[in-house]
Amino acid sequence: MPHLLLDLAKSPAPKRKIPFAHAKVGLFATFKAAKRMITPEEPHGIYVLPRKKAARSIAQAAADILQHQPQAQIAIVSPRKKLRPYLHQLQIKYPQARLLHKKKLGKAVRRFLKQARQPENPFGEAPSEQRLIEYTAQTVQQAVAQIIPSAPPAGAESALIATALALLKKNHPKKKQDLLRLLTERSNPELAQEMLAELQSAGKIHIDAAENVRYR
Repeated sequence: MPHLLLDLAKSPAPKRKIPFAHAKVGLFATFKAAKRMITPEEPHGIYVLPRKKAARSIAQAAADILQHQPQAQIAIVSPRKKLRPYLHQLQIKYPQARLLHKKKLGKAVRRFLKQARQPENPFGEAPSEQRLIEYTAQTVQQAVAQIIPSAPPAGAESALIATALALLKKNHPKKKQDLLRLLTERSNPELAQEMLAELQSAGKIHIDAAENVRYR
């Protein structure tokens, strides 16, 4: 069964419209709102959002699912922009998983959950090894496309570099420590280090011995 992680604090939805019958639902709400809610029956659950780093909390729930189910199909409904880097990293770490990130619980999410509940084998007969390989490759490409709207052309910057540049669009710290702090605030420590390394290897920035940062 697919999973649905629903950020009720930012994307409220009436209970009657939440597809409990079609997915394992995780409801994310503030502490005050969670106290008023009736805990849904298993396998559904309620998560209390922290006051800070709510996006990381939602992403961690997705990571926990993928740790036990590397091929899980998860729809995440939340308009939080800071979720995107986390989900992108999860998609890279778990290429066989399918992740869908939408701002609202709409038709795209319901279609995703419906498709996820269909039999995994799309062939009416035992498929050949080549057909299985082709189908798996197509599934992975579709999953990545849902996290990254359009694939970059040949020679274009990697998605990780593009994410880093987007985070630095309005701010260019002059010291390495300040740059790392900014990237960490908008993603997480591990991802920040990876983005810094990618920016350096791609020649987007240069850090000298005194840890001064120059942008190119």
